[in-house]
Amino acid sequence: MKTEEKLMEFRRASKEKAESMRRNSLNEINARIKQEATESIKKAELESKNRINEEFHKLSQERNRSILEAKNSCKEKLVNLRKEYYNSIFENVERELYNFTRKEEYKFYLAENIKRNYIKIYFTKRDMLHADFIKERVGFGIEILESDDDFIGGFKAVLPNKNIMIDNSFKSKLLEEREKINVFRIV
Repeated sequence: MKTEEKLMEFRRASKEKAESMRRNSLNEINARIKQEATESIKKAELESKNRINEEFHKLSQERNRSILEAKNSCKEKLVNLRKEYYNSIFENVERELYNFTRKEEYKFYLAENIKRNYIKIYFTKRDMLHADFIKERVGFGIEILESDDDFIGGFKAVLPNKNIMIDNSFKSKLLEEREKINVFRIV
């Protein structure tokens, strides 16, 4: 083999070696680029998912807060409407009770509800006009006194031997009924 042939062989071998090294380097670079790109994509996807989750959580909290505020507002409106309705009903009942005290049958109601063991009976100022009728109707010695309180109608009485006040007034009965109804209950 001559020098020229050796040189050509050396060039060819060098070129092959250089080409092989170049391919290996390119493969390594491409593999590194591909790996870095894959890692960057995974990192970006993870960051994106985290941001999406954070935003979803924030929106979920805002939605829940808005729902709670709307719910509370509705409950408050419902309670207020119930109060209005409740007050309206009891105002009508109170008005009807006052109207009843102006009717003829009212004095019979009073006479029927006064028991013989009452000695002192308290009436409203308006009801004092029925005092004589009640004394006649009940038929025993009772003392009818005018109360300073306006308790719509009915009467208050004292049991003499026990010194107990019996409240048979329309106002106290109306208040008892009001207390039985829980206007603030939410269905």
